[in-house]
Amino acid sequence: LAVNLESSSLLEYANQGTVDFTAAQLPSAQQSRYRSATRIVGLFARVPSGVAGVREVAQLAQTLAMACDGWVLDPNTLTIHTAAEFADRIPSNPPQMGHLIVYHAEAQPNGFRTVDTMGMPTFGLPELIMRDVPPDNVNGVGGLLTATARALLLGADVDANGWLTVDVRANASPGTEFRAGSSGRARVRLRWSTLPHGVGSGHGADDRFVELVPESTKSGEGPEAVVALLANVYGGDPDEILMVDASDPELRAAAIRAQQELIQLRSHFAAGVPVGEVLSVKGGFTHNGFTENMWIDVVRFEKTTLIGILANVPRDLTHLAYGQEVTLALRDVQDYIFERADKTKVGGYSVEIFAKRNGGR
Repeated sequence: LAVNLESSSLLEYANQGTVDFTAAQLPSAQQSRYRSATRIVGLFARVPSGVAGVREVAQLAQTLAMACDGWVLDPNTLTIHTAAEFADRIPSNPPQMGHLIVYHAEAQPNGFRTVDTMGMPTFGLPELIMRDVPPDNVNGVGGLLTATARALLLGADVDANGWLTVDVRANASPGTEFRAGSSGRARVRLRWSTLPHGVGSGHGADDRFVELVPESTKSGEGPEAVVALLANVYGGDPDEILMVDASDPELRAAAIRAQQELIQLRSHFAAGVPVGEVLSVKGGFTHNGFTENMWIDVVRFEKTTLIGILANVPRDLTHLAYGQEVTLALRDVQDYIFERADKTKVGGYSVEIFAKRNGGR
């Protein structure tokens, strides 16, 4: 294996934004030493596509980092590791892609997310991307992209019409949960693509991606198809259906509290639900005089209207479907749960009421 070593200063190799981004990943005690590092050594090698050559380069990088008490900076994933931590990033056989690539999300102008991978060029493959992802489904899509990446690296290919069937269960990262009704398999169409207008994720403007496009469903394309795909792959727990009195004083008080708090939060969501946060709202949907309360995953909050993806399977309102894009008036909100980027949550007042009535479960 022939490897070229090129030495430069840190800021000659990476811009200030990259330095700041990678420094923030280190413990505070190491950040100043990293920022003041005088040299960075780049390893450049032409290796066959796949794992074996990459493994040799990664082992050399770890050896050099150990020798100089430094770090390994991966330019394709923009991650940084101590020599000891980097051991998990050396490709195994077969590879665990969850250790080798990363995925992240960017907000689209319509409030949905674009999820893409970072790290595939290390293996001679293009990055993967999926559009129109509801905020609450980012991790599910990220897992699907990671499993697809592993399948492609191990030789999976499209059929004559551009469709790829991925055995997600066999290629998923350890610990991935497959629930009741899951098929563990995904069928997607692959096509060349670029980043959507208005979305920038650190990739070049002209970078080419392989886009995963789900099959259309009776509910439609875009986010509805994404939700249907994930439900088929990962399954789900059946919804618990309760009959409630519309005049229940505790639930009415919870609804009023939820509406008031959402009004206070409205400015926070003026530009959409920020990446890394999730807003779920429960509200009443009425048809032919019958009201069914269901949860939606919100993508936009416009004045007194919330727009999102239906997160329950309707029992009686059969004109609606799980995964369908719907609107809900603020006055019809019964509850909400807001999960911040740090994973703390507020809301869930009706959930607490039902848990209390059910003996704390």
